[in-house]
Amino acid sequence: MSKSTNVLFSEVKVCLACGHNELQKLIDLGSSPLAGYFPIVGQASEEFRVPLTLVKCTKCTIVQSTPNVSDELLFSDYRYVSGFAMNYHFKELASWINNYFKGQRLSILEIGSNDGSLMDHLATYGHDAVGVDPARNIADLAIQKGHRVFCDYFSDRFVRQHSLNETFEIAISTNAFAHVSNIREIVSGVSLALKKEGKFIIEVQSWPQLVEKKAFDFVYHEHKFYYDLRSIQNLCNKFNLQLEHAQLVESHGGSYRLIFSKSESPQFVNDELMSFEHKSNAEILEAFEDYRNKIIYSRQKLQVMSSEGSKIIGFGASGRGNMIAGPFNFNTVIQEVFDESPERIGRELGLSGIHVSDFRLLRSADYDICFIFSWNHVDQIVAKWPHKGKKLIVPLPEYREIPIL
Repeated sequence: MSKSTNVLFSEVKVCLACGHNELQKLIDLGSSPLAGYFPIVGQASEEFRVPLTLVKCTKCTIVQSTPNVSDELLFSDYRYVSGFAMNYHFKELASWINNYFKGQRLSILEIGSNDGSLMDHLATYGHDAVGVDPARNIADLAIQKGHRVFCDYFSDRFVRQHSLNETFEIAISTNAFAHVSNIREIVSGVSLALKKEGKFIIEVQSWPQLVEKKAFDFVYHEHKFYYDLRSIQNLCNKFNLQLEHAQLVESHGGSYRLIFSKSESPQFVNDELMSFEHKSNAEILEAFEDYRNKIIYSRQKLQVMSSEGSKIIGFGASGRGNMIAGPFNFNTVIQEVFDESPERIGRELGLSGIHVSDFRLLRSADYDICFIFSWNHVDQIVAKWPHKGKKLIVPLPEYREIPIL
């Protein structure tokens, strides 16, 4: 990249969601590699190691990361392809949407459409889906499959520019809702693009669930916001979007599935879910320290296994892999991580120097033990693992050793 990274991120001094100028520091995670950074072998640069701190707005309660890394740096050469890890989940989501709306044929806008995997499944129910995604290399994957995709950043400006006012019955954001700096312009654009009775479906990681499960490898620069129900309602209500439905789903270690309605709807009430929401600062710090201890314990276990002669590899060249491998020095016990995404194969895992290899080429003789960086997909990984007599190590939510029989 010709532009120095030091002009591509800046300290967050006011809340990016509401503009309030009082932010409370929660956790300082030190300097971390960008989670989406998968450099060409031998070309890694320390410029892509950036400080990372979590702060909380004392007014709207939203948790956000600082410094704010520019969307240009994060997403112009994005390497995450959702179809590999999320295809089963998207199939379930499309079915759920079809059932919730009783089989209506819907005009749908997907914000952050990635490789078009969700649009693939929506199309099987006859829905007319249009995507928006800023990453040219990823958007092209969806376009090649025949989907209509705008390669751009979504905002109210985007909606006006393309004359999409009051065009869609449904807008969807799955996990992209945490990734953008101009979150107010996103919600404003959604409200503008929806028809009068339109609905906004959001899937986004639950901050209370993240703390409860101690899943701090999900905390990285690309995730600019961390939501509980109160903070996301505070944001959406400003743009005439009222919470109609909320539930928890398993994706990304625990996420919300929410529906906001542009029309008047009954106020959402779920005492059981709401009672789980509040997490004190002391709970958050305790959970973070427990997370660190579990990752360190996992590395120590691998070191012992390696000293005893076991050959160890990793699986899952993911953002979480970058957040575990780099800061916790896993390159001392793992030199190769395997993955299925062609966008990452042949590169390196962040700033760890660990090479990313093609999972299809993994041979049984190459290893004895595999450390699972993508621990939240462990059930799917175990189900497809090709070699018997191996052991998979899972660090979170609790350390586990899974024999492949």
